Amino acid sequence: MCSYKVGAWKDNQRAISGKIIGGGKMRKVYPMMADYIDSSELDVYLNSPAYVAEEKFDGSRYVMQITDKGVILHSRRESVKGGMCDKTNNVPHITQLPILKKYVGTIFDGEIVSPDSKFLSVMSVMGSSPERAIETQKENGLVSYMVFDILEYEGKNVRLMAFLHRRNLLEAIFKSGDWGSIKLTKQVRNNKGEYYKKILKEGGEGIILKNWNCPYIDGERPKRNWIKIKRLETYDGIVIGGQEGNGKYQKNLGALLIGQYIQGELKEVAKISGMTDEQRKKFWAKIKRGEKWVVEFEAQSKTPYFRYRHPRYVRDRNDKNFKDCVF
Repeated sequence: MCSYKVGAWKDNQRAISGKIIGGGKMRKVYPMMADYIDSSELDVYLNSPAYVAEEKFDGSRYVMQITDKGVILHSRRESVKGGMCDKTNNVPHITQLPILKKYVGTIFDGEIVSPDSKFLSVMSVMGSSPERAIETQKENGLVSYMVFDILEYEGKNVRLMAFLHRRNLLEAIFKSGDWGSIKLTKQVRNNKGEYYKKILKEGGEGIILKNWNCPYIDGERPKRNWIKIKRLETYDGIVIGGQEGNGKYQKNLGALLIGQYIQGELKEVAKISGMTDEQRKKFWAKIKRGEKWVVEFEAQSKTPYFRYRHPRYVRDRNDKNFKDCVF
């Protein structure tokens, strides 16, 4: 990749100017989401020089806003108190890093990952109180923040720059000093198919293919900008109801009814099973109370009729919003 100096991005700037994030106030920022492809298209994108591969981490997505009053680290989920779910104080070794003071007005997109690379370990830190999060990390090791994109740089909006230039800017920034537990993701340009196989062999989740020319579009899932490729494709859906089971599951949950937004309308797209007996009992009670929540499920592929082939429950995803669940 070509050498790049901080400030050289201005030559490629096609975005509007922004304002320095002032007063330490959080702004609502919704991360861009990855697209899905059918397995029949996989080789085309793996072999395309227009795409670069990055590992898909089994962590939790967080946006970092560096303000003139300090750093704010928040998830993509909205808080019931307003704004986004703020987890800044759960990871002071990340949010209080001295070098961040040099980059006021900058917004990073990235993933919090645990030393054991497990989602549940991340949630034990990010889903708890700051006090418990710090104790958990003393016991199990510090989480890291893997940065893979930049939305604003020192008050300038860089979202409309091609991903190639945003990545070059990130590489220049990360050469500027000690970033501790904040790390820049690794990229693979060539032999992406072999890299994908290697990730799976090592027990990883998969990869994300990213188009060099794509802009960053907040809160959207643009076609073919980013492509998520996993062992089995996984999707996010809203539990909109449940179906009573038969046999041993009579008067208990048989299957979760899953909804996603199709052209702005919430519709049922799958019936999923694969839950433990304990989960069935817990979910059945929630459904009877009229609760709705987001779950992750795996499936072989989508059908042309807005359904999923062979869907199966994976886990709850309390870190995601309903609006993330789009067919």
